[in-house]
Formats: sequence, structure tokens, C-alpha cells
Amino acid sequence: MTIGTSVTEIGDMAFRYCPGLTSITIPNSVTSIDDCAFLECSGLKELTFEDGTDTLSLEYNYYLGSYSGLFSDCPLETLYLGRNIFYSKSAPFKNIETLKSVTIGTSVTEIGDSTFYDCSGLTSITIPNSVTSIGEKAFHGCSGLTDVTVPESLAEVGTKAFYGCENIEKVYATSLESWMDIEFADETANPIYYGAELIIDDISTEVVEIPETTKEVGDYAFAGLETIIAVIIPDVVEAIGNGSFSGCSGLENINIPQTVKTIGEKAFQFCTSLVSAVIGRVIDRSSRAGVETSSAKSSIGTSAFAGCDKLSDIVIGYNIGSIGENAFADCDKISKVECYSMLAPEIENNSFEEAAMAAATLHVPNGYRDVYEGNPVWSKFGTIIDDLAAAEMIIIDKETASLTESTTIQLTATSTADDKLTWESSNTDVATVDRSGVITGIKPGTAKITVTAESGARAYCSVTVTAKPTEIEDIEAKTEDTVRVEDGNIIAPEDSEVFDLNGRRVKPEGLRPGIYIVRISGNKSVKVIVR
Repeated sequence: MTIGTSVTEIGDMAFRYCPGLTSITIPNSVTSIDDCAFLECSGLKELTFEDGTDTLSLEYNYYLGSYSGLFSDCPLETLYLGRNIFYSKSAPFKNIETLKSVTIGTSVTEIGDSTFYDCSGLTSITIPNSVTSIGEKAFHGCSGLTDVTVPESLAEVGTKAFYGCENIEKVYATSLESWMDIEFADETANPIYYGAELIIDDISTEVVEIPETTKEVGDYAFAGLETIIAVIIPDVVEAIGNGSFSGCSGLENINIPQTVKTIGEKAFQFCTSLVSAVIGRVIDRSSRAGVETSSAKSSIGTSAFAGCDKLSDIVIGYNIGSIGENAFADCDKISKVECYSMLAPEIENNSFEEAAMAAATLHVPNGYRDVYEGNPVWSKFGTIIDDLAAAEMIIIDKETASLTESTTIQLTATSTADDKLTWESSNTDVATVDRSGVITGIKPGTAKITVTAESGARAYCSVTVTAKPTEIEDIEAKTEDTVRVEDGNIIAPEDSEVFDLNGRRVKPEGLRPGIYIVRISGNKSVKVIVR
């Protein structure tokens, strides 16, 4: 059957009951194919959609019920898909078990939801370097797939796109960088999930060296990659996503640098060969190292290492501030935990198995055993020894502050090592700071105030300086419901600022009799008399 290029539509039931039709080519002039157009074409084995840039709209086989795909009852064996297709109800090739060969043209940019759902006869698929997205369940149940080629252009893969593709053996990718740029919606969106090899440049991936340009290891990036035996994470990475390395059963050790602020849920779940994990920054006994304010603390997510049933040694750096639920659930072999935080990280009752805690030894910073023994969860460890080097920490009372020109504000900082502290402003034209932490506003702008200990430990405060009022303008006549005076106190909306007539910012309580200016939202000012 040859269809001319002047044809733009194939109507309802156009080729119904054509059992002798064995192959057909749909020209790129056709923009829509309607209900049941190929219903009961029991001999149709070869289907070609010519290359084209216009999207082809496909309907479904109404008479087969349940929104059956347009070609679902055709015994297709080969398919050439040369352009994007749109279908509002059922995927056109759903449940075609006879389909063995699919070629996708370079005009195709997306593979829609459920396109090849349960096409169990499909054995391999090469996705061209034009496709940017693969939809939900696109290859769901394609149990015959053994190899998949992924293009550099691919950016996202939908939920369960490769669910049930348990026989995939090899997945080919152009580069580690392009692979890590793919956003996988869940673990079964990743074709390697069931234990396939990831082959990059004809080499099976055994050692993953995260590129220096990577800020975040994406969700499920290497989920199920059993061939991994080592992962090298550079100190530029700031986050490890959910399930990034889940099921990497060949991984024996992991070292996570202090730059990583978040370790996602199930990040290393079921890494069943993992024996040791170093998480964050540790302290060398010969020298103290600095840590910034509490806001710099990192977190270990829910079930991050759950099911790592050979994990025995864990090192938790001083930058770790919290450990999530079930983080080390079913890790029954834990015998030694070193925790370098002097504040004892926040921890859930079920972060560790209670039996494992009771049998393990917890090592903490020298002089801080009482902190852990006083914690209702950490105290469950059978033995607590304070023999680790302690990091110096600076605790500052404000991490942000605002003031006006010619006014001052006091910052307070303390060092856990009782070191001498020095103060410095990043922009003395905007704000200065003296040796005791008193900041003076100079002119409008922003500055960063740094307090430093002798060991190099630091903490910061971001300061914003605003202009002082020079004139009384925009005085609102009716302010009874907005600003009022009660017993020498000015009652004003939250975030309002009160100034005397010299432009100095003052507290709104216990004021002396006089005239004051209240600046409220919208930069409006109100004159208030305190009698």
C-alpha cells in the first residue's frame, strides 16, 4: 500500500478488515489517523512513519475497549518511527508482543508515556541523539529488552519508564557527564536498575569518578549498577540525590567530602558489600580545624544507608548536623562509630538499630562524652569513649543583621576552644566592626562580617545598612489603627523601624517624651508624639 503525499488524514476504520495488508508507509503529509483505522489488520507486520517535523495525532481502537492502542491488535514485527506522535488516550503500540525491531528517526524529540508498554518481544532499542525525554512507562514491561543505547541529548526519563525490564544486560551512554545530566523520575526510570552494565566509550563502568564540574549527583543516577566497586566524589559536590547509588552491591567503601550538604533518601540503600563509610570532615589529632556556623551543617537523609548489612565502620564528620529516620536501618554489623561533632548531631530514635547500637562502640571528641551520654538516643550505644580530636567551633548570635547609617549593633561570638577572636568587615565603606564585635553603619549597602579564631575557625554575619531618614515625608493622617502609643511604648506593625529626630534608630519601648518617626512597610513614615 502506497499513500500519496497529498493525503493529510486517514479516517475512521479506513483499513479495517484488511488481512492481506502486510506493510504500509505513512507519509509525513498525514497529520492524523482516526479511530480503528487499522482494526483487525491481522497481516500487518511492517509499519513505517516517514521522517517529518509535524506531530502525528493518533486515535485508538474504540471497538477493542479499554482505550486499546491504534495498532494493538496488529501483529507488527518491525516499526520505523520518523516523527513525534501524539495520543490522548491509549499508546498506539501498547501490548504488541510480536514487535521485535524499532528504529527511531532523528526527527523524534520525545517518546511519550506508555508508547511501548508491554512490548515484550522488543530486544534492543537505540534512542537517537535528538530525543530529550522519555515518558512515564514508555518501555514498561518490555521484558525482552537486553540492551539500550542512550543519547547525549536525553534530559529526562519518566516514572517506571523501564519497570519490569529485568533482562537488560547493557546500557550504552556517550559520556559520564551526559549520563549524569539525565533526570530520572524514580529508580525504575533508570534502565540499569535491574543490574545492567553501564558502558561508556566501550568500557564497563566499575570506578565512577564524579566530574569536577558536578555540583549534585542526581536522583537515581547509578541506582542498581552492580558493577561499581569504587566511587570518587570530589570536594565540589554539594548534594547526593535520592537513591543515587542504591543497590550498588559491588561498592565496598565510600568517602563523602565535607562539601556535601545533603545525602538524599536511600542514597546508598542496599549497598550490600559496603563495609566502611566516611561521611564528612574528620579532625587530625595534631591540629584543630575550623567549622562555620550551625547553618553550615550537613544532613544524612532517611534510609540513606539502610540495608547495608555488612557495614561495620562509620565515621561521621563534625559538619554533620542531622541523621534521618532509618538512616542505618538493618545495618546489624555496625561495630564502631566515630562522631566528630561536639554538639551531637540531631538523630531519630530509629536512625540506628537498637541492638546494633548496644553492641557497638561510639567514639566522640575528647571532653564531650557527657554530651552524648546526656542524649536519649546517642546514649543507647553500649560503649562511649571520648578519644577523638575536637574541632573548634565559633557560635555567633546573628547570621544576618540590619541597621541604619550612624547606628550600631552588637554581635556576640564564642569559641569552643576559648581562642582569641578577631573581627573583619568585607566592606568598610558600608559597615565597620571593632575588636569587640560592635558594627557601625557607614552608608547604605551590604557587607559581610567575619569573626575568626586563631585556629582558622570562622563564622559570618551578613549586614545590610539602610539610609537614615533625613526628612519627615509622606506623613499619614489616619494612623490610629496602624501606629499608636501606650505608656511610652510605640506599637507598630512587625518589621517597622523607629527613629528619633536625629535619624538614630531606637527601640520602641520605654521612650522619653518627644517626637519620633516610625517607618512602616512601603517606605511610608508616621510622625508619633510620646508624651
